[in-house]
Amino acid sequence: HRLESYYSLVAPAAIADAEKWKRNFETIHAKYGGTVEGETRLATKLAKKYGERVRLLVAPPHRSTVARRGGGR
Repeated sequence: HRLESYYSLVAPAAIADAEKWKRNFETIHAKYGGTVEGETRLATKLAKKYGERVRLLVAPPHRSTVARRGGGR
């Protein structure tokens, strides 16, 4: 997971407890995951909190998703 990799660099203690991390991840995903807009908001929030040195990579929409919406080639 990109988010877990990000936290391993900027705040390793946040993922040290696997069960707590799983709950936190589910909360974060429910609030920000699933859309480029949500992930961009999360990336911006984390950059403000942890700095710009390491930034969460936001994945572009999957081609099949874009094609279903009519935005494909």
